[in-house]
Amino acid sequence: MKLLKDENYNALKADADNWQKVKAGIMKSNPDLKDEEITSELVLNAESVDTDEVTNLKEQIASLKNEMATKATEIANLQSKIAELKGTPAEPKQETTVKKEPTAEEENIEDFASKHEDDTLAIMQKAKEVGFF
Repeated sequence: MKLLKDENYNALKADADNWQKVKAGIMKSNPDLKDEEITSELVLNAESVDTDEVTNLKEQIASLKNEMATKATEIANLQSKIAELKGTPAEPKQETTVKKEPTAEEENIEDFASKHEDDTLAIMQKAKEVGFF
């Protein structure tokens, strides 16, 4: 003897299966909950999330993603500049050189001193240049 018609039994079985899926999902996200703690009130309270808060959080996430993308671009630019600077050799120091005329003779300190008798400082400077001191 059947207490329920087949269609009623199937509807109740489908509801029970759906409830088991809901409970399994909740327990998966909250493993600390026990099976008997999951009630319809818990599900209804969990469902009524503050939509303004969710919207604010979504906006913050979008803002942070944009900021992160900007920072990633800046980092890439700086890394390319560093690589470029590492690859570029430093310029050598420019030294000034004095070229003598090919026909010029080496001037001796004695000749220089005799030509500049009155200029002791110039004679001392020339002696330093020649390596006399």
